[in-house]
Amino acid sequence: MDLKSIQAIHTGPFKLGYVQWWGSTAISDFLKVRGKNTILESYIPYSRESMDEYWGNRPSHYCGFKPH
Repeated sequence: MDLKSIQAIHTGPFKLGYVQWWGSTAISDFLKVRGKNTILESYIPYSRESMDEYWGNRPSHYCGFKPH
């Protein structure tokens, strides 16, 4: 995510709760920029089991990126 977008989010009226699965860098990008009151909590479940625990159930399927 680019610096200008992150700064705009930080100066806006909203707070975020963010769940990320797999290799995105969005959480670390947000935490690199001043204005850290935007993120209330972040969670990175690393496995299907931890995602199931977070949601409180097991989905009928998972989605993810499959390289060509």
